Amino acid sequence: MAPPETLEEAECLLGVVYTQRNICEMKIKLADLQVEESRLRAQLCIIRAGKVKKHLHEADLKVGHVRNSLRESGYSQALQRPHKPRRIRRFNGA
Repeated sequence: MAPPETLEEAECLLGVVYTQRNICEMKIKLADLQVEESRLRAQLCIIRAGKVKKHLHEADLKVGHVRNSLRESGYSQALQRPHKPRRIRRFNGA
């Protein structure tokens, strides 16, 4: 940048560099806020995963109760686990 030739240009130039500095400061603040957002989203995922694990445990208990009832009723063939479903191939258009 060329040096200012007047006081008015000098004041404008100083204003430009201060504004550029403030923009850099705001970018740092934005980055910090984005990190905080990511941390909170991760915490939310952990909380939700804990709830899902609890539901899975409850479902496992229900399966156990049903299996015991079937065993006590004499339906041993029903105790065999069903086969896993096949994966469905996705059409990608290629």
